[in-house]
Amino acid sequence: MKTLYYFLILFWGINSFAQIFHGNFIKEKAQYKSSYKSITYNIKFGEKIEEISTYLYENHQDVDFIFLQEAMGDLDGKCNDASKIAKILNFSYVYVPSTTKKNKFFGVAILSRYNFENFKTFEVPHQSLTEKYYKKVLRVDYLLEGKQLSLTSTHNHPTITNQQRVEQVEKILIENTDAESSIIAGDFNSFLKRNREQIFNLAKDYGFRDAIEDKKWTFKFMFIKFRLDLVLVNNLEVIKSEIDRDVSLSDHKPVIFKFKFI
Repeated sequence: MKTLYYFLILFWGINSFAQIFHGNFIKEKAQYKSSYKSITYNIKFGEKIEEISTYLYENHQDVDFIFLQEAMGDLDGKCNDASKIAKILNFSYVYVPSTTKKNKFFGVAILSRYNFENFKTFEVPHQSLTEKYYKKVLRVDYLLEGKQLSLTSTHNHPTITNQQRVEQVEKILIENTDAESSIIAGDFNSFLKRNREQIFNLAKDYGFRDAIEDKKWTFKFMFIKFRLDLVLVNNLEVIKSEIDRDVSLSDHKPVIFKFKFI
């Protein structure tokens, strides 16, 4: 039966069969804070997942929320990168596979020291020329201090036109119009400055703004550097943000930021 399940996934695609995988390794209830620390990180198909887990555990024990992209997982969802990190940090996690690579899923995830209230996944328009499936985006809602916080982890296509990318971002923004406070973070694959500016202008129309103070690169390919990883916030104050360029466990750099409720 399991062999048939795998065959159907690979033959028809995961859109008809994909699930949302989640778990909770929290050992004790976390206290609310005056500000919250978050990290968004494209982990390059979990190629160095053990080292990444150690990096997060040793350097960011005070982190409250983690957005992951290119998190790998087995086709049955029982073993995935999000759950591995969550277990080490004693976090809750939600993971949604987006497509397949070498008979495994990869997708996006959100992890936290707090229990989630709700979660949902949705597809963005436009199919990549190099991938068989439509991208899936994950939104997870939390209730902190009696306030709703909605977090969205996204990994947008690299091989689409900028106009198509903007339309994908607008779909994500629309899916967050009902949220009290929101963060949309991840790998937008926005290679050119004018592409990012178009995204930021659109986000502004929906009440979001660019949250990263350091406007420089987050991704390096050989000697070429790009700012692909973005953070958009709504109805929140970002206190501090930075890009950790000292860590080399992925082709992306982790983006770290602290926020508080307004």
